[in-house]
Amino acid sequence: MNLQIEQDIIKKFVNPIKRKRLLYLAQKPKKRTDLIWSFHASEILWEKCLVEIPGKEQYANNIHELMEKLGASEKCYGISGIEEIDGKEGKLIEFLEIVVGCTIGTILYCPKTNIGYFEGGHIKDRYVLQSTK
Repeated sequence: MNLQIEQDIIKKFVNPIKRKRLLYLAQKPKKRTDLIWSFHASEILWEKCLVEIPGKEQYANNIHELMEKLGASEKCYGISGIEEIDGKEGKLIEFLEIVVGCTIGTILYCPKTNIGYFEGGHIKDRYVLQSTK
């Protein structure tokens, strides 16, 4: 896990009212499950950062294309209930192919470009994240 990247994700995309708690959870390895569970629903996110993905476009390739248009880089970092990508870096398209449609709380983040992807625990609870900072 990369604490600095995870703190950046929280500071850039989480609702300001909820940030302090999530920053605390990110620092505590024993609270990892609680941190991940916090991303089960999009209500935790700052609305200013959410870019809606039309229903018919909610597939890995389409989301990847939208993220590229917004400037996303190919390298991303994951916070996820999917152990295979949690706390790891990898190629954005490969992580999207694993995540999209799983409805498991996940954030993928491209640190160089401040673009991310959120997959919530509910169908169609998917957003591209674009930092306002």
